[in-house]
Amino acid sequence: MARKSPDEDAYRAIINRIAQTRFDRGLKQSEFGALIGLTQDAVSRVETCTRQLSLLEFKRACDVLGLDAGELLRATQSR
Repeated sequence: MARKSPDEDAYRAIINRIAQTRFDRGLKQSEFGALIGLTQDAVSRVETCTRQLSLLEFKRACDVLGLDAGELLRATQSR
């Protein structure tokens, strides 16, 4: 199996943090999707890394969940 690139690992770490925070806040994928402009199916695909968030979707997701986008990005740089 091919090794994932550091960028793929960093992206997965960001998505895992978003997904875990969504879950911790008690939001269903459909509810979260409605808040950031995505369908439940699109949120599911994002959380399984078969679809990438756009930059604007990422910002909306962070805003909805109360995450600091810059902090989340910086945290992946130390990996």
